[in-house]
Amino acid sequence: MMSRYLYLITLFFLSLSMIAQDEENEKDLEKQIQNPVASLISLPFQNNMDFGVGLDDRTRNTLNIQPVWPFSLNENLLMVMH
Repeated sequence: MMSRYLYLITLFFLSLSMIAQDEENEKDLEKQIQNPVASLISLPFQNNMDFGVGLDDRTRNTLNIQPVWPFSLNENLLMVMH
């Protein structure tokens, strides 16, 4: 059941990442990327590796997934979930 949800979420994000090849759409996308409150969904990953952790000087690997999901509440109001 969990793998089914993971599959659907992955498919959803992959379908959102497809960009049209039209130049007008590319210019519009460039403007939206530079706008911090644009209605674009992003899913950035940050990987941190720490050395010398604990008494045994082990390594620690931390993967942070930081999704940004904007919701349009009405024409003038946009809520951005982090």
